[in-house]
Amino acid sequence: MGKYNLKRSCDAPVAFEGEILAEAGGKWQAGRELNRWHDITAYRTRGGRYILQIGYRTLWQGEEGHDFIFSSATLKTLVEELVAYDPTGHVAGFPPGDQFHEKQTRLLAGVKTQYDARVAALLAAIPGAEEMIE
Repeated sequence: MGKYNLKRSCDAPVAFEGEILAEAGGKWQAGRELNRWHDITAYRTRGGRYILQIGYRTLWQGEEGHDFIFSSATLKTLVEELVAYDPTGHVAGFPPGDQFHEKQTRLLAGVKTQYDARVAALLAAIPGAEEMIE
């Protein structure tokens, strides 16, 4: 078990002892270097709680990253939060205006697609996160 102290935007850090269950992230995906991406890590605390850390990262000037932490008593709730999270919520992108609408739409769709791929990889690596169908 390791000791973790996770920063989060607009709030105090979260500290706990536990283990990393899975992580997905980095600025490279599918052989492409990204300008915007999400780093996602799932933890289990020594006490049995689940912690989800989602970090939005950006290299764009004037756009800031964001760190989100979620704590849950169950893995099911952690998965629900991960799927419900809006990965485009902190993307500034293009200036307002009709001339940029199409570009902004493509940008947000790309960020969402990249996030969804990271979520799929993360959930595939966590034992017990799969959806059971009978």
